[in-house]
Amino acid sequence: MEKSEIEKQTTSAGQSDPESEKNLSYEEAVAELETIVQSLERGEAKLEESGKLYERGVFLSRYCSRILNEMEEKITELRVDDEGGLTEFPLNQS
Repeated sequence: MEKSEIEKQTTSAGQSDPESEKNLSYEEAVAELETIVQSLERGEAKLEESGKLYERGVFLSRYCSRILNEMEEKITELRVDDEGGLTEFPLNQS
């Protein structure tokens, strides 16, 4: 029996293979997560496969969240200071 792409990227404990994470873009992770959600919502997978899909989905959700948080930290807001110059501020700083 051939393993699915998701099974190839997931270890028996449901954690992602570090090698597959290195090559996974945010967009690819979101697309895979959407596919997993749709598959689980259809209820077509057997119990064991559903468990693996769920674990992969949790990993992908956390992976995407981490990427978004890292990007948010890099984004700055430019504001005009008292002297008319531009000053960078972290996005969430008032």
